[in-house]
Amino acid sequence: MYKEYNECIYDNGDSYKGETADSMRCGQGEYIWKNGQRYVGEFNNDRIEGSGTIYYTDGSVYTGQWKDEKKSGLGEYTWKSGQRYTGEFRSDKINGTGTMYCANGDVYTGQWKDEKRSGEGEYTWKDGRRYVGEFYNDKINGTGTMYYTDGSVYTGQWKDELRDGKGELRLAEKIEPEVPFENGTYDFGSRLTGKWSKGNLEGLGYCWITGIPYPHWFDHGIDKGDYLDLSAAERTVTDTSVRGKFLGQSGFWLQLPDATLIFDCYIGKLPPTRRDKPLIVFISHMHSDHFNRHIFHLMDSFEKISFVIGIDSSSEKDFTYLVERLEQQIPGLDDRCFFVKGGDTLDFGNIGVKVQALPSTDMGTAFLVNAGGKTIFHAGDLWIQPFSITSADGKSIPAEVMKQIRESPEYAEICEGERNRFRQYTAPLNGIRIDLAMLPLDPRFGNNGPDSMLHYLSIADISAYIPMHLWENFSFLDDFIKAEPEAAKRMIKPVLNGRNAPSSGVLRCTDGKGYFSF
Repeated sequence: MYKEYNECIYDNGDSYKGETADSMRCGQGEYIWKNGQRYVGEFNNDRIEGSGTIYYTDGSVYTGQWKDEKKSGLGEYTWKSGQRYTGEFRSDKINGTGTMYCANGDVYTGQWKDEKRSGEGEYTWKDGRRYVGEFYNDKINGTGTMYYTDGSVYTGQWKDELRDGKGELRLAEKIEPEVPFENGTYDFGSRLTGKWSKGNLEGLGYCWITGIPYPHWFDHGIDKGDYLDLSAAERTVTDTSVRGKFLGQSGFWLQLPDATLIFDCYIGKLPPTRRDKPLIVFISHMHSDHFNRHIFHLMDSFEKISFVIGIDSSSEKDFTYLVERLEQQIPGLDDRCFFVKGGDTLDFGNIGVKVQALPSTDMGTAFLVNAGGKTIFHAGDLWIQPFSITSADGKSIPAEVMKQIRESPEYAEICEGERNRFRQYTAPLNGIRIDLAMLPLDPRFGNNGPDSMLHYLSIADISAYIPMHLWENFSFLDDFIKAEPEAAKRMIKPVLNGRNAPSSGVLRCTDGKGYFSF
């Protein structure tokens, strides 16, 4: 095709100078509109097509690809304000994938539809905040993760740029363990999980602290405190058989012919509980994964209730003060509380329940209970405790130094001392026939958890036991079952709501809701 150079002034005041072919603009050229708008670039068949730059009268500039006089393909659009987009265009609009550099310093990279953010993308604010996830209708909508400047991270659902739906807010604060964990990785960051509405956490949510979920109730984003649903306990009881329920971590509910026993319940929903029979609530100690102060409000619904509280010299003052303070909210509470230390006994003679408290290697007590013709043991935190190693200035100890300490004879002697203390405190169980034992299998500190479990099984005649204090590490439980097949034959494996699966080789498993017979 033969091309020639021409300059034209049109009747409407527009002008063109550049290459033509067959009297049509074709090739390189410059077109200037009457209003001052100007295009420099390629033409084809008398139309803007190919690559070129247009200078708008408002100061904006586009450089890139064209088709049928419309921006189409890769290009860059710069506004007079300094805002700039680089990426794909289609049908004369921002469509496809590209990056917008906002005049205020914000940056968005991702998908677009009709000049609106739509699809997957990443938005970074000038102040350092960053969102990665879905957009719709030019707003954060869908699922994504927001990284806040204080170090907090929210991952979950969004609606119109507000947290809305299921999500998790991981807080910036960190709680450091006293000693390194030897079995797996444990997350000690604080986080919130639940459902969000218009930016606020609403209803039942979970505050995760040191790996344990603590149910809390939220109202318009305001934390109303620990969540322990006691209302279900008031429902009509339809099953009066001897059975139990694993409530999570170290919490249990046991229904016997003449009484109901609750151990270390701090979360979740209690099962329907008989009000015509005595209810005894056992609290081994004050640790927040064993005790929730709201448990005392069972007094509102149960007249025949007693609380057996394990204390020691370190917790006696705090626990007694707490009960005195709650007495103002729950009249008569003080008369229903029975404080016991290691070595103490209680005899609820009128209902045939006898309690012996064993000292704990950590805090409070363990409980050996005779009730309903059965002997029941709840260990609390009575297991081989780890030895904490800390520096005088509170700083972390170098790994090589820690290794030398752990390989030293002095460290071995201290660890053996802890094991001897555990053996001493559990001596009252020697030769005792126990129908159901609730025993800790803590996965965090080397073999301390499994060794504690095996010691219990070796000294007492335990018909059935259920592991507790697992910190949700059910894979560790499965490893124990494989490693100790003989011990597993007496185990009632806790199975909860799909978080873990039944196993073969055990005595039996709880049902999916945690119920079991014994």
